[in-house]
Amino acid sequence: IFGASPIGIIYYNADGIVTECNAKVLQLTGADHEALIGFNLLEKIQSQPFLDAIRKSLAGISSELEGKYRSITGSRESYLRSLLTPIHDDHQAIVGGLCLVEDISEKIFAEKALKESENRYRLLFENAPVGISLTDTEGHLREFNQAVLKMFGYTDSEAWQLNLNDVYAEPGIRMLLIAELKKQGTVTDREVRFLNKSGMIMDVLM
Repeated sequence: IFGASPIGIIYYNADGIVTECNAKVLQLTGADHEALIGFNLLEKIQSQPFLDAIRKSLAGISSELEGKYRSITGSRESYLRSLLTPIHDDHQAIVGGLCLVEDISEKIFAEKALKESENRYRLLFENAPVGISLTDTEGHLREFNQAVLKMFGYTDSEAWQLNLNDVYAEPGIRMLLIAELKKQGTVTDREVRFLNKSGMIMDVLM
């Protein structure tokens, strides 16, 4: 179990010296087994949060942290989640620590990619030359861009109070559009008449 664990496992003594580790740790660090055994974590670890976590574990306090780490003995840089906990002997004296290490690089990269995608969507949404809005089933606006405000003549705060049922020039047309949407999955190239803030009728292509 120790050798085949998908989680990196490191044992270190009360002086912070690595006494054993499994194959996953070697994969994460890019180092060989001989280089890690005898490695002094307290003297050679450069990450202050990780160093603090080691000291806490040797003082009897478990801790968890995430961050980007560069191996001292290897050349690998990755995002890791680490859980460090003290090891006690039969008399409850602290004789060392256990560090469980999980590579979360893919998770971090996926979150960054999602954030970048959301930012691109927001930029396109806000700066689109056409009006774009999202509503709930009852017609309340949930999201809209500046083109919608310009088209209808409302301020941002006024638009949040708006119900689309009140801006259709033809009563009941919204329910017909919703029925068409449910049936076909989309509504395109439909000319609809709306009322702007001043009550003027606008012909809009949806």
